[in-house]
Amino acid sequence: MRKDLGLGGALTLAVIALSICINVSNAAPPLYDIKSAKYHGIQAEADPVKFRLSRDVIPINYELEIRVVLEPEAPFVQFTAPGTVKITVRVETTAAPQQSIRLHSETINITQSGIQVSFLNGSVASTVTSLEPDPEAQTVTILLGTALIPGDYDLTIPFVAPIPDGRSTSFGLYRSSYVNSAGVTRYYALTDFESVDARRMTPCFDEPDLKATWMISVLRQKSYKSLSNMDKERTEESVEPTWDKDIYKKTDPMSTYLVAIAVSDYDSEEASAGLFNKPVTIWGPPPMMAEPQNGGKYAADLSANLMAYFEDYLQKPYTFSKMDKFAVHDFSAGAMENWGLNTYRIVRLMYFEGESTIQEKWTMTNTIAHELAHQWFGNLVTMKWWDDIWLNEGFATHFANLASTGVYPEYGWTDYVVVDSVQYAMQADVRGTTHPLHYDGLLTPAETRLGFDTISYDKGASILRMVNGFMTEAYFKAAMKIYLDRHESGNTEQDELFTALHNILEGTDKLPPLRNTKEILDSWSLQSGFPLITVTRSGDTANVITVTQQQFVNDSRVYQPGDTKWFVPITYQTASTPYDPTTAAEWLVNDNNPLRLTITPATDEFLIINPEQIGYYRVSYDQVSLQLIRNILSSNPEALNQKTRSALIDDNLNLAFAGYVPIAQGLDVTTYLKEERNLVPWATFVTNMATPYRLLSRTGAFYYFRKYVRNLMSPALLAINIEPATGDIQKVADVILLRNRLFEWSCNLGLKECVDFSKAQVEAWRQNPAQRPSSLTVQPDLRPFVYCTAVANADNKQEVFNFIFERYRTADADTEQLSLLRALACSQEPNRLRELIDTALQATSTIRDAHRLAAIQAVAGNTLGTTIVIDSLRDKIDTFIERLGVTSISSVVTTLASYLSSGSEIGDINRFISTNENKLESIARLLNTSLATMDNNKNWIVNNYDNMRTWLMAHSS
Repeated sequence: MRKDLGLGGALTLAVIALSICINVSNAAPPLYDIKSAKYHGIQAEADPVKFRLSRDVIPINYELEIRVVLEPEAPFVQFTAPGTVKITVRVETTAAPQQSIRLHSETINITQSGIQVSFLNGSVASTVTSLEPDPEAQTVTILLGTALIPGDYDLTIPFVAPIPDGRSTSFGLYRSSYVNSAGVTRYYALTDFESVDARRMTPCFDEPDLKATWMISVLRQKSYKSLSNMDKERTEESVEPTWDKDIYKKTDPMSTYLVAIAVSDYDSEEASAGLFNKPVTIWGPPPMMAEPQNGGKYAADLSANLMAYFEDYLQKPYTFSKMDKFAVHDFSAGAMENWGLNTYRIVRLMYFEGESTIQEKWTMTNTIAHELAHQWFGNLVTMKWWDDIWLNEGFATHFANLASTGVYPEYGWTDYVVVDSVQYAMQADVRGTTHPLHYDGLLTPAETRLGFDTISYDKGASILRMVNGFMTEAYFKAAMKIYLDRHESGNTEQDELFTALHNILEGTDKLPPLRNTKEILDSWSLQSGFPLITVTRSGDTANVITVTQQQFVNDSRVYQPGDTKWFVPITYQTASTPYDPTTAAEWLVNDNNPLRLTITPATDEFLIINPEQIGYYRVSYDQVSLQLIRNILSSNPEALNQKTRSALIDDNLNLAFAGYVPIAQGLDVTTYLKEERNLVPWATFVTNMATPYRLLSRTGAFYYFRKYVRNLMSPALLAINIEPATGDIQKVADVILLRNRLFEWSCNLGLKECVDFSKAQVEAWRQNPAQRPSSLTVQPDLRPFVYCTAVANADNKQEVFNFIFERYRTADADTEQLSLLRALACSQEPNRLRELIDTALQATSTIRDAHRLAAIQAVAGNTLGTTIVIDSLRDKIDTFIERLGVTSISSVVTTLASYLSSGSEIGDINRFISTNENKLESIARLLNTSLATMDNNKNWIVNNYDNMRTWLMAHSS
């Protein structure tokens, strides 16, 4: 499963999104303790016997026949799925005679009279006396008249499963819809089972290590097609003349959460011949697949190329017979790796030339790579239980970055990983809600979902990248082959991964003396957080390096680091010693002793610890070392890899904001950015400066902030040209994606060239509404920022506002609609913002129902709109709840909270919540999170405002 982390959007929402991602709690990150696990949403007292199945009875094979009823047709009930499953089970030889069989079932109707327990020859083995459902554990126990002795049996269960609307329930077997070219709503059904939702479609043994083969038959109305994990063996006519039955080949042993079916009237696009040795097919709504859209073409060829890459890198063939990919409108995740039948949100699978953004294409590429990596890491070899979900998601995230770059080097994913995984994970890993990679204590159905988070995905990927780094690439690939070969079709725990790694590392120079791989990696997987490495140079030629470690905390002014220690691989680079990834790392071990290195730089040579941010840790330098680094950044930044430059920015800004070093030291490292022309350092800068942007935007310091950042960005933006060109596609990362970020910030900070360009583009469009300017066709990514900037700065404000609103009403694509709508919230006229909120709250509105909340959140993200939204919440709370639902209030308050830091405004929100306590009871936890955010913001201002204002004043000329 791919977490949905889109990276684009206009600043009014992009900064909000960044604030949600990078805002951190002031709680010190404790070592994870199951006794305090309720804080993490875990029931510490949960009973393993209740929430886990025994291993006395295990599944061997499922024969599933299911009828998917999408159109009303007697005698079948629309949006239901009647079916029968015959499960071949084995009573283990070590088990006592079994008087019952317990398996999972949730939201499906089982009739006791239809259940049969038989020997494999068909004769009755036992009668069924009763059923005992356990709704909390989501199980049903079948009580038997005769005990079953060890051996194999067939358990046949008829059932009826619901097919709920995906807008409210997008897991299990559910439905969605689209409108075809004739204006008719067409339904389709699909499955999404991870982590524990196969039980919502059929009774089953729904735990990942209870693997079994599946033989699936799908009954569907003749106007539809079906898909499943395997390719179709044959289609038979059903007894009912309007139905057909598709019979699929038997699968390999697989976990229940990977089983998949889909029923639709979709069209398909196959990958070009010769790219991969098995069929790769994209399925999507006919209007999106037909000319001139051709929405599936890019994903089809990309998928085939990626699968060929994985087979070559891993030296392990893809074991299923085909790969289908299915586009979904309503989907809680970004994508899902069902074996042989991946499912994706529309925006993660459909690419429309001239309409989809390059940012979307870039993210789509990585998402598809992520799901395909799962075909090996997760599907072929699966974690034993959800406490080791990082073995699935960390691997898929890591290998997606490698494969995306392997297929499209110009996308720069192995560079961007330091921003998207390493630095992103570190932000999450200092929160009070962090947890170790091995997430102990997950038992209940709800708890199994907790591990699908930044720690499992991005910290997991970062640790694997670090392991790859200190092992070196050749050893890492060899270990991956051992791991996959040894555990093919099986399940693993993290120690089995560590064993495979150690099989390669033992006897090499890649480990510290007398230490083993498990000991090293336990220090990273069994405790939360990460180290801060402190570097001091001494000696006559400054060639003696002392390295120490402590736990990094997010506010050193308040919290003391714990006693946590790690085994830390230390690599370095100097002016005369370039970084060599094949050189063995030095090791700082997990005790209180420092590491001392003697190296050979001259006194005036810079020293970089952790070049390219391969290690998952931050670095703090003494003043002499830091000044030498700043000198090289100013004089020759290209002497350092862009990942290294990114790490220097990230470490120093975070050290400053956490109180380890003065604010001036953190900001001093950013002054060289006038010379920076690569994406990764800039992405790090804008991510870290999102909080100052929000919190300073309504203070006197913002004048200096705006001037300083604008002066930094303008040379880079002008160097790559504001106006896109067709040749930019050859440099996706360092031209198109860099332009996106610089353009967005520069426009919102008032860079004249950016403002003038945006106004001219929209004015040209306004004069010829039938033809959008070519620049916005060459690079659709710029549209949200251009629209926003034009609305905010137009000379004829009323006409431009009305024009953008009219474009919103007539636009077809949802992405374009939202870009135009959010642009309206960029208005600098308070009356316009009030009108926009009022329109969003009208019973019959020109704003689409699905976009009402987005409009109000966009206004909340405008510094002029904050008070307007607070007033609207206070005065119109009943209308908010009636039109948008009570959860919308938590969404709006979350947006507001990311900007508010003054006592009076925080008081306004507190009074609003306390006055409406009864109405807001169901979202109390979410509102409390927002209150904590505002408290953090207030502390941030207290700790940083004066020093930051002083520095900005001195550097904004």
